[in-house]
Amino acid sequence: MKQSLFFLLLFFVIPVNIIAQGSELYFKNIEIADSLLSVKKYKEASDYYSKAFKLNNNRALVDHRYSAAQTWAMQSNLDSAFYNLFKLTKFRTKYTVDVLNSDMHFNILKKDARWDSVIKWTAYVNRKFNSSLSKKLDSVYYSDLKVRSDFFLMRDKYPINSIEYNSFLSKMKEADSLNLVIVLDIINKYGWLGEEVVGINGNTALFLVIQHSNLDVQEKMLPILKAAVLDKRARSNDLALLEDRISVAKTGKQIYGSQYYEKNSVKTLYPIIDPLNVNKRRHAVGLGTIEEYLKLIDVESYKLD
Repeated sequence: MKQSLFFLLLFFVIPVNIIAQGSELYFKNIEIADSLLSVKKYKEASDYYSKAFKLNNNRALVDHRYSAAQTWAMQSNLDSAFYNLFKLTKFRTKYTVDVLNSDMHFNILKKDARWDSVIKWTAYVNRKFNSSLSKKLDSVYYSDLKVRSDFFLMRDKYPINSIEYNSFLSKMKEADSLNLVIVLDIINKYGWLGEEVVGINGNTALFLVIQHSNLDVQEKMLPILKAAVLDKRARSNDLALLEDRISVAKTGKQIYGSQYYEKNSVKTLYPIIDPLNVNKRRHAVGLGTIEEYLKLIDVESYKLD
């Protein structure tokens, strides 16, 4: 049996998430958009950002949403620019009031009455923001994201256990080890930091790195994450996914149905404890139904009785 999915469907659990299915197309379009933005081809860049977002049910990572706002502002399309900026004001991010006010791309927006609202809400959600820790965890977040995005792009090119495949896994393990050192150091010094301190990406980075670590680390961090959920510094669905990961490693069964493995390109869920009530448990922690999840990960059916 092939090793269980190396990394939990990370895109599925991030509030401004990228879903795993089709994520390659999302990132391909984002890469083109970013390159066009860098050479000030704003119209073409906005087209590719829009295409990427549409592929992902109008969801986007915060950096991509911010860049899209820049492209629309530079075309004097104020409605589209503000639409993307208001999306960002719902989350704690590195895009603070100072960043927004100093961004020359938005000069035309600053004459519009909506700009004051953007600044107001940005200031409110970022009032406890720690830019230094957020920047450090942002790097961890995108490191984790990129190495797994690269995995999705290359996994069909090379057979398992080939030189190329094993070389990539070694690089991924190295990246995970480096990220774990950073995350454990932060947690040991400050505890589990919430979105109000490190932003949504930073908060998610803490979870992802622990989720991708070994069982010993996961078990040590589990009570810390539980306490963070109670204090509203972490999401209950993150806790559920970590509990599933640990449960599968120790018993071969899971509670919420998030874990699966692949063999010969066929995806199979690990057995679920009390499967008839799995949707009740998933709903309680903010996860969609098991049927929606199976469709998302391309598992055609799973017997729940």
